[in-house]
Amino acid sequence: MRVVAWRWPLALALAGACVPAPARAEGVCPPGMLPYRTGNEQACAPAPPNYYPEPAPPREVWGSRWGAVALDGPRGAIGTAHGAASKRQARREAVEDCRAQGGRDCRLQIDYRNQCVAIAVSDSHVHVRPSELKEDAVEHALRECGERGEAHCRSYYAACSLPVRVR
Repeated sequence: MRVVAWRWPLALALAGACVPAPARAEGVCPPGMLPYRTGNEQACAPAPPNYYPEPAPPREVWGSRWGAVALDGPRGAIGTAHGAASKRQARREAVEDCRAQGGRDCRLQIDYRNQCVAIAVSDSHVHVRPSELKEDAVEHALRECGERGEAHCRSYYAACSLPVRVR
């Protein structure tokens, strides 16, 4: 019987793989503790402050807010809404407010989201202007009224429908 020389090293290697080796435990320290060595001994110590990163804060979520203006020019009725959760709600509230002011044929003039609006009135016209800032909206509405040469321009209404944090 002939034995091939390369089989013996292979058999020894396979036998050695079956012999258990001493195991070292990982993660022997409880949460919040870190391992350290003192000679041949391993021990645990508290982790220093800020060692573990803080979880990221929750992402902010903002909800849009809507406003609207409705007019019945012949009757001089002006209806407004601001801070509504939807465009539809703002439009409905503005028309209802216009009717409550005596309007019959109330028509939507503007709806706006996450900004401000101002209304300037003269003896004969109504000027509605939106802007990101209330002061700018008032300025734009009054300027438009004055540029048309209308008499007795005055600020009638200004409001903002700004986004609100929902989470």
